[in-house]
Amino acid sequence: MLSIPYSKIYSSKFILDFLDRDSSVSSFLPKTTNIEEFKELIVEKDFPFESRKVLCSVISKQYENTGIAVPNHLDELLDANSFTVTTGHQLCLFGGPQFFIHKIVSAISLANQLKLAYPKSNFIPIFWMASEDHDFDEISSVSIFNKEIKVNGENKNPVGRIKTLEFFFCIKRA
Repeated sequence: MLSIPYSKIYSSKFILDFLDRDSSVSSFLPKTTNIEEFKELIVEKDFPFESRKVLCSVISKQYENTGIAVPNHLDELLDANSFTVTTGHQLCLFGGPQFFIHKIVSAISLANQLKLAYPKSNFIPIFWMASEDHDFDEISSVSIFNKEIKVNGENKNPVGRIKTLEFFFCIKRA
């Protein structure tokens, strides 16, 4: 199996410290990253069947107008012994595709590792794109080099549906 050191991929000290579980970023670290410790999480998670049905229905509906087939194993979510490995991404400036791709690959990899460690359970990687965020104010401006770049106007729709032609940027001193 090919293994590439994180330091060859990332240059951010914060990201490297996070991945190395450095104590300086402990408040940002998840409860566990050790496969053996997931046993406890598996036992304590309880997601009712009715909620599982709603989840499957919503995910299926989201695929309706995409031209993409509903995943073959979606019904596995109905099984009480199925768990999701969920990650997501919210709109952000200057994030680039690297972090986005790393999140997806990491969720798939963790689901595969968990399946090997706990073969009686199913682990389904889920990627959630926060494109329906309504917080226009949060994403409508950024200050860079003492200048503010701002999207003018108001928006009442989910920000993921804003047509790029509607963006009019003005630069003013911050």
